[in-house]
Amino acid sequence: MITSSLVRPRVLCVDDEPRVLAGLRLHLRREYEVEVAEGGEQALEIINQRGPFAVVISDMRMPYMNGAAFFAQARVLAPDTVRILLTGYSDIDDAIAAINQGQIFRFLTKPCRPAVLRHAVEDAVAQYRMITADHELVRREVDKISHQLLHTERLATLGTMASGVGHELNNMAAVFNSLVHALEQCAQKERPPSAEDLEDLNWVAKRLTMHGRQLLNMGRPQRHHTETLDLRELVRRTIERLELTGKLKTVQLQLDLHPTPLKITGKAGQLEQVLINLCLNAVDAIDDHGTRPGRVHVSLGTDTHGGVWCKVTDNGVGIPQSDLGSIFEPYFTTKSDDRGTGLGLSVCRQIVVEHDGELKVESQVGEGTTMTMTLPNAEPDTEPLSEPGFSLDEDTIATQDRS
Repeated sequence: MITSSLVRPRVLCVDDEPRVLAGLRLHLRREYEVEVAEGGEQALEIINQRGPFAVVISDMRMPYMNGAAFFAQARVLAPDTVRILLTGYSDIDDAIAAINQGQIFRFLTKPCRPAVLRHAVEDAVAQYRMITADHELVRREVDKISHQLLHTERLATLGTMASGVGHELNNMAAVFNSLVHALEQCAQKERPPSAEDLEDLNWVAKRLTMHGRQLLNMGRPQRHHTETLDLRELVRRTIERLELTGKLKTVQLQLDLHPTPLKITGKAGQLEQVLINLCLNAVDAIDDHGTRPGRVHVSLGTDTHGGVWCKVTDNGVGIPQSDLGSIFEPYFTTKSDDRGTGLGLSVCRQIVVEHDGELKVESQVGEGTTMTMTLPNAEPDTEPLSEPGFSLDEDTIATQDRS
């Protein structure tokens, strides 16, 4: 901090002769708060326990530790403290060497007139105040830049979150358009919409409301409302509603559900968001392949580590090894601009991590990709179930054609 003019600067005087220390205190006590030490070791202890001092004045010749050695250690303990060396004519060469090494601000020859001493200390205090003022300015500038960086980082985060919500709104828009088309057909045939269509329309409305709240609450602390879910039922329901987009009609889908409920704790809406993205990515990868029938396999199971997993496997183009380390980074995508923003997997991994889970990828170019979401099992006593047999070989895959 900057030393106030109303606070007397602190000065430490170091000498092995009590008479010299008494004289220094006498000449300086009116303007300064003076402490004394009878040797370098005692002075270092005082600096360490009661520092900082604006100025330290030390004799050159002292037993056990001379002034130059003392200042070398004092500089480490209190680098801002200004150092003045008292020396006899025979020690001038040592004093000049100490100055050249940057250890002292000024040296005074003994005997030293009181006026010269006071002037030297006055200059040293001014130097100390300049040093501490510079440090304060630097600290304020660092704080200012830190606040600016935090603000910039927050804006970037909000931008990423907004883009992620926009990504999900696009998915919901596809489902909504499909439902509108179904309702138009009902109107043309003068028959009421089915209960299933109305239920799906209500689901879309709830998800749109959820994403709207996300936009409104961006930057605010979020409350986590979790519930116990059955991952098996969540996957089944999500796949059924995802079919409303019409995108699954281009692939053959195999869905292998676990024989018993898989209990997890989490947010249904967010986990649905992950499943939708993983499935649509699989379809996009197959659309890009175009050389063999597209197949997507969704399977569930448990492991021996108290985890529940969901795998989404496709026989699409695969991901190059060089890109595997980047696919979860925001805005990384190999898709064209009109087909992806590169935010889907980044948001998915964030959601899974917030659920204390993992999202991993395995891929081989020309063969396909498997995305595995693993979440903690709310009922860890469930017997582990091996992954269902599944091969990317079209001769061995069992599929359900939904085209």
